[in-house]
Amino acid sequence: MNQHHLSAAKSVFFPSALTASGWQENVVMGISPDGKIASLESNQSPKRVDEFFDVVALPGMVNVHSHAFQRALAGLTEYRTARHDSFWTWRKLMYDFLEQLTPDDMYTIARQLYLEMLLAGYTWVGEFHYLHNDFGGRRYGNLAEMSESLIRAAQDTGIGLCLLPTLYQRGGFDDAELAGGQQRFELSNSEFLQLYEYLSEKQSVGFSVNLAIHSLRAVSFDAANEIISSVRSLNPDCCVHIHIAEQVKEVEDCHARHGLRPVEFLFENFAVNGNWCLIHATHSEAHELELIANSCAVVGLCPSTEANLGDGFFSARDFFDTGGLFAIGGDSHCSVDLRDELRTMEYVQRLRTRQRAILGTDVQSTGRHLYQRAAFGGGQALGVEAGVIKIGARADLTLVDPNHPAIAGATGDRLIDRLIFCNADDPIIGSIVGGQMYSMDQPEFQQQVIESQDEFVELSRRLMGNRS
Repeated sequence: MNQHHLSAAKSVFFPSALTASGWQENVVMGISPDGKIASLESNQSPKRVDEFFDVVALPGMVNVHSHAFQRALAGLTEYRTARHDSFWTWRKLMYDFLEQLTPDDMYTIARQLYLEMLLAGYTWVGEFHYLHNDFGGRRYGNLAEMSESLIRAAQDTGIGLCLLPTLYQRGGFDDAELAGGQQRFELSNSEFLQLYEYLSEKQSVGFSVNLAIHSLRAVSFDAANEIISSVRSLNPDCCVHIHIAEQVKEVEDCHARHGLRPVEFLFENFAVNGNWCLIHATHSEAHELELIANSCAVVGLCPSTEANLGDGFFSARDFFDTGGLFAIGGDSHCSVDLRDELRTMEYVQRLRTRQRAILGTDVQSTGRHLYQRAAFGGGQALGVEAGVIKIGARADLTLVDPNHPAIAGATGDRLIDRLIFCNADDPIIGSIVGGQMYSMDQPEFQQQVIESQDEFVELSRRLMGNRS
């Protein structure tokens, strides 16, 4: 493994850290051999520590929603294909793209993406994984062939991975059969449960398995209910992720079939609680936002992708006012930058209201409030003790260079505000995951990044050549 490994109990020093109880200065953090925070003290001297880091430590940011293979598709769909291009025309291009990808390609793409995430300050990723099959829907001899490519990429890079094997069985609310690229997504309930049980046995420190239902349009109520019940019998606390209310057409089709909007249908038929993560929820009305907030479910927002696809506006301020929980995800990875996600999230609200500092509070700045809530919500959504700096949590940290021109001189909340809203070269220098540091300052990690980039470039040229 190419990392700075804290193999035994260690103490590390940070000039400043944003902990669960607020900003603390001159922090000494004790890290246990299993990568958790064993002790946390402020106003300490750095003289008697094992490691001195001249960085600001933020809670490690969680990327709650990822389709890794789409990293290789980023930027290839920015041309008109219809009179009114939308998510649905983009989806057709994505299906065409899938006709080329092999398990080895998946590994190459995911490894590059996960290294980019580590350098961008992400410490965990929720991989919403539905690319299960070979071309034409043929089953691999090993149902986990594609899944294992993702697991190997995460283990080789060091990022925390929550794999979300995803059930996907139909082409819409009209029960249309899957066709074309969609055939690579399909598993029967029995096949899916076989895959889930196999993957669950592979869980380890830094790798967990939960569950995803692709969407209400792609899975019937009966099939979703059966799988959730079966998985919960094996893992009562299993987290459940689902795409919901991303598109107006989805809302209209759901209402036509069931007489209910997607969020309404979900709460009418499933016991939604804090173990659920509702991805997008873009077109949710006020009463639906209140349902979500009261359930303590997390909304997984993907601002850069939602903007890229023209999805619409999530009513973030209204949701915040109800006490709703949220996390951020990279989704299609047109951006691998947590600052971009948080900045876009706030700017959308400013454009809608023609006001400023929409998602801050009277006691926390906009940047601080967005960052801290996103990190915490991400940990909850993946079912890991991450996204917060406190004793007992994982030692997962996002590292910021306090001497970077974009933030130099700023401290506390103003530092995070400059980090997010000063759109300059990134002051984030890397991350610590489970007590292990990932930064381009480390020669071995730097070499791994270079090798990964070379292989990804070769793959990209081949894929582009096949598209020309």
